[in-house]
Amino acid sequence: LSHLCFADDLLMFYKGDSKSVAILMKSFDIFSNASELKMHSSKSQLYYNGVKGPEKSALENITGMSKGEIPFKYLSVNVSSKKVIYG
Repeated sequence: LSHLCFADDLLMFYKGDSKSVAILMKSFDIFSNASELKMHSSKSQLYYNGVKGPEKSALENITGMSKGEIPFKYLSVNVSSKKVIYG
C-alpha cells in the first residue's frame, strides 16, 4: 500500500528517510506546477513509525509539516498503528 485517495485528500506511505521524502516533495512540486493544485503544509501532518528523533526533525524541515499523533481520525474513522479487534 503506497497511498489512499478520497476526494481532495491523500494519505501517502513512504520510507521515512530524507532522500525518499525529498523525492516525494519534488514530485509534489512537479504535480502542482502541472495541475495548479497545491499541497497545504499547514493542513498536513507527518506520522512516524520506526523513525529516529534526528531524522524526524529533518523530515519536518524538508516538508514544512508538523508531527501528527497516532491514533487520529480520518473521515470519522480512527486510524491507528495497532490491529483493530471488533466484537
